[in-house]
Amino acid sequence: MAVSVEPIPERDAVALTWSIDSDVARRWGAPAAAAVSGYDVWVCLEDLCIPWNTRGRLWTTDHLDLPNQLVAQSVPVTLELRVVVEWADGTRSAAIAAPFVVPPIYDVPPSADFELGRADVLVDNDARLQAGLTYWPDGGVGLATIDGTTYGFASNGPRCSRWRIDPHRFLGEVLARSEPIRAIDHELDYASGSSVWVDPDTGTVLLFFHEEVHPDGDDLRFWSAIGLAVSHDAGATFTSLGRIISPNITIDDPRRVALTEVGGAPFVVHDGMFHIYFRETLASGAVLNMSVARAPVAEVLAEALAGRAIEWRKHRDGAWSEPGLGGAASDLFEPSAATRWFDAIHLADPDIYAMVCSDGMSDTWAYSIRTSDDGVRWTSPERLGEVEVGGELLYLALAAPDPARSKVVVGDTFDLYRTRSASGGGRRWDDAVLERRCVHVVARPR
Repeated sequence: MAVSVEPIPERDAVALTWSIDSDVARRWGAPAAAAVSGYDVWVCLEDLCIPWNTRGRLWTTDHLDLPNQLVAQSVPVTLELRVVVEWADGTRSAAIAAPFVVPPIYDVPPSADFELGRADVLVDNDARLQAGLTYWPDGGVGLATIDGTTYGFASNGPRCSRWRIDPHRFLGEVLARSEPIRAIDHELDYASGSSVWVDPDTGTVLLFFHEEVHPDGDDLRFWSAIGLAVSHDAGATFTSLGRIISPNITIDDPRRVALTEVGGAPFVVHDGMFHIYFRETLASGAVLNMSVARAPVAEVLAEALAGRAIEWRKHRDGAWSEPGLGGAASDLFEPSAATRWFDAIHLADPDIYAMVCSDGMSDTWAYSIRTSDDGVRWTSPERLGEVEVGGELLYLALAAPDPARSKVVVGDTFDLYRTRSASGGGRRWDDAVLERRCVHVVARPR
């Protein structure tokens, strides 16, 4: 099978056309001249396959339009088309597969304000596995200093891990390998995270965590949301206070094509408000690149100390008008290359916020960076570093050099932590390593 690819900017889509040799009919017992009645079609990224015909109907033509929201990258994207042919006599072929490459849809210029330093391996695959961190870090990495000790937080698959960070050893003593969040909803198949905030007065630790529901046990069609948990023992244990942000689309909506990803719940504090960033999926099925919800820090903390979570509000059309649970947010980054994973940080001088997003699929990845004065209106993306080929670079996290104020940068550098895997996808935990790259502020963003 041969696949041709043609971007169609006016339709915000990429056209795929495939051709199948006449020998295919003979191979599966159909007459060589038999007419094709239709195709079952899947578009696949490694183990994740999206069926393109719905409700059991055959795809009756040899072409389809792939929406840009799935492949709108600033780097080349390699996917696979899988087709089962049905002929007029009812004979069906086995699945026929062929890779195809979607060229970059968006152009992202290099940044003049930020430079990305070399990659240093902090935890290699052997050290990770020997420490019992089988699915780690499954998302971002969070740092916090509590009572003079610096801790790291990250997801080890569906549960939490915590370790001590020593002056010359990032992965010091592992204090919790796979600690469940207490009192989570029974429907959740995944509840963990790394996005932590420490109250300087009480030492209370808040965790904004990523949660998932896997309908019918299918983890490739998960629906995710953001929950809030509280710890009164320096992050040793967390107790859920409930869900605070969820997509506009519901779990059982038939317009959900595949997985519904919100991200790892990164946050910044602006004017006394927590801003949590997430990927929104609307009830229409449209996926937004970046959205935000907020709540007052003082109220979130006060209610957390009382064992409750307050209502959050999503930003829509210039106002904080939508409920965090099920409301419909606006896209802060439209139009833009699709974001995969992301984190934000506060630069104290010149008092702005920076956000870095990963962009890519399969084995081709890049980073983009934006800045904002208010955490809502963001500049156009600029390329941070070079496009990297060979392995997966999906997850990332940002932290200041001072772990006591890990989300506030004082100076001209901050760190980008990332999970690198040569295999990627469902095989990433066969060889994943944790790396760190320094981000240098070479000019004050305009």
